[in-house]
Amino acid sequence: MRSWLGAGLLALVLVAAPLKQVFASALTQVGVLYPQDEFLLSFGVSGLVADVLVKPGHKVRAGQPLVRLDTQLQEVEQQRRRLIVDDQVEQDVLTQRLAVLTGQLQRAEQLFAQSRSISLDDLERLRLEHITLEGRLLQLQNEKRLAQLEYQAVQLDIALHSLRAPADGQVIEVQPSRGEWARQGEPVLRLVNISQLRLKLNVPDGLARRLVAEQAISVNIEGQQTVMGALVFISPVADPASGLVELHINLANPDGVLRPGSKASINLEHLQ
Repeated sequence: MRSWLGAGLLALVLVAAPLKQVFASALTQVGVLYPQDEFLLSFGVSGLVADVLVKPGHKVRAGQPLVRLDTQLQEVEQQRRRLIVDDQVEQDVLTQRLAVLTGQLQRAEQLFAQSRSISLDDLERLRLEHITLEGRLLQLQNEKRLAQLEYQAVQLDIALHSLRAPADGQVIEVQPSRGEWARQGEPVLRLVNISQLRLKLNVPDGLARRLVAEQAISVNIEGQQTVMGALVFISPVADPASGLVELHINLANPDGVLRPGSKASINLEHLQ
């Protein structure tokens, strides 16, 4: 009788152990770590690659130049536009002529009003010349403004030939080499910032309804270490097939110890 009871108890223990593991597994939801910032960079213009300033693995700062296209033609055009903007000779001459002509016109109008010692035709000719000169000076000033805008446009075009980091991060992939042709809009460099990671996973709808934004959640990284994260996104829509809701959890990773692409999990039992 005792032997029968002992055998039964042993069988229950053997069955309970895997059931416990299955139950624990059901309470664990697994997701994948993603970099919070990931950039696939391309040029806004096409051109010949002149310099590749970084390699995969390099850490860069926001605004740092990464790849440069050849700008020899644009630089020549920039110099030409600069000369036009800086050239003040004609404008200075016209300004001086206008000042002299203004004095002549004022004296002529006084003479005509006082003694008629100047003919009306001569007076009208001076007035017309004064109007013409004023118009030419105004036109030249507008041309200078246009030249300044065109000079700024060339500067912007040159800036478009330099690919800069939009944020701090680490270079993962560089496509072109020096001397190759880079096409407008085609990816040439991949940059990620892993100082902040985001865990994306799915949980049952019933549990998601009890969670709140910015809630602190314990995250297990592939069974090796546990870190605390902040819940930043709860999808307002559940998957109609599975009834699961997507969550996003932000994790601080200042030392770069956690690797994007790794799996991580949360225990639903702790969130009940």
